[in-house]
Amino acid sequence: MLDPSGHVAGWNPGAARIKGYKASEIIGQHFSRFYTTEDIQQGKPEHGLRMAAQMGRYETEGWRVRKDGSWFWANVIISPVYEDAQLVGYAKVTRDLTERKQTEEHIRQSEHRLAEAQHIARLGSWHWDIATNLVSLSHELYRIHGLEPQALPMPYESFLTYIHPEDRESVNRNIQQTLQTHQSLDFDYRIIRADDGLRILQARAEIIKDDQGRVIALAGTNQDVTERKALEDKLKQSREQLRQLSAYLENAREEVQGRIARELHDEIGGILTGVKMDIAKLQRLLSPVNQKTTGQFETLFQTIDQGVETVRRIASELRPAILDDLGILAAMEWQLHEFQRRSGLKCIWQCQLQNVTLSKDAATGVFRVFQESLTNIGRHAQATEVNVTVKSHNHQLLLQIEDNGVGILPQQLRGRGSFGLVGMRERIELLGGALDIQGNPGHGTTIRVSIPIT
Repeated sequence: MLDPSGHVAGWNPGAARIKGYKASEIIGQHFSRFYTTEDIQQGKPEHGLRMAAQMGRYETEGWRVRKDGSWFWANVIISPVYEDAQLVGYAKVTRDLTERKQTEEHIRQSEHRLAEAQHIARLGSWHWDIATNLVSLSHELYRIHGLEPQALPMPYESFLTYIHPEDRESVNRNIQQTLQTHQSLDFDYRIIRADDGLRILQARAEIIKDDQGRVIALAGTNQDVTERKALEDKLKQSREQLRQLSAYLENAREEVQGRIARELHDEIGGILTGVKMDIAKLQRLLSPVNQKTTGQFETLFQTIDQGVETVRRIASELRPAILDDLGILAAMEWQLHEFQRRSGLKCIWQCQLQNVTLSKDAATGVFRVFQESLTNIGRHAQATEVNVTVKSHNHQLLLQIEDNGVGILPQQLRGRGSFGLVGMRERIELLGGALDIQGNPGHGTTIRVSIPIT
């Protein structure tokens, strides 16, 4: 209780608990003692008494000061007390709302930080109350759409009008499907802003259920991904150009190697054969005269034969004629036998096909990957056996190369020395196929190739 001038006239235990004063310490003191210095300078205590006397009741909130100097947030109600129409004082009720104020401040700060985070991420949030059919948008989502924020939610149909006309049906269909299936929502759609035109948003949403498991709302986020999509498209175009360049270089290399192989086989091989025939004629002329030349001619014949064999081997490595003459299956079987002869490993060929038709580029790609696989086995696998299986399924040629070596490790598939493996995968993917490499440490490596059959 206060007297008409604002001095404390009554003090209950609740006041003592909140403000820290005993009744003997505060009765007779002016109630401005509970106000901050700034509020006293602004005349707020006297203002409160005047307003209570004029209006019959005065309520306010603000910071108040305890006996120990600490502040608390108070709700204050001042009511005038009359006796025989004469003002005899005021009844003053104070509630400590510090905890509520701190909670509100934490919420305000959290909302501010959330708004900042949404702005930085260009990500807005929304909530659709199904019962009321109203959609609430965050300030950032309004900004993303180029609109002024609105305090009131909007009908769902109004929200759809902000979407690009060509995408509205698909957006509504995705949302309705989410409500039916209860699955998460994740898709892209377009909007048209008045200031900078078309933008692309990525939408993600989840359903919200009540305690009985009924769907009551849909809540989600929309993020402006226009710039990211543009960069992804540029990256995709760049990668496609690189793949086309790689394919062009591979084809050019194959053409050069094929031409060199033919020239080696036809020109150099023909020259060596001609030299051998000329030496044979010379031998017939000289041997009857000088028997000592017979051994020397035999050495020359052996050297020429070695040269012819070397030319054939190099020509086959550059571009095996069997690939063009008899096809991919015969070429791989021949290559496996050659690998077995050079490496000494046991090689098993299991082919379930009599014939297969691949384009020239596809046949060359599969054969080069097969060659590279065998080369890697010979260099790194420490294997004793290689199993090759060829079959077809769903118009796909399936090639599996399996060894019993040390097994390739996952980090080796991604390491700096894995460019050969990357090249193998790129070559097959360029042809519309797929390549998979699985290593089992201590139990070997399996390479699987699938490629469409023309």
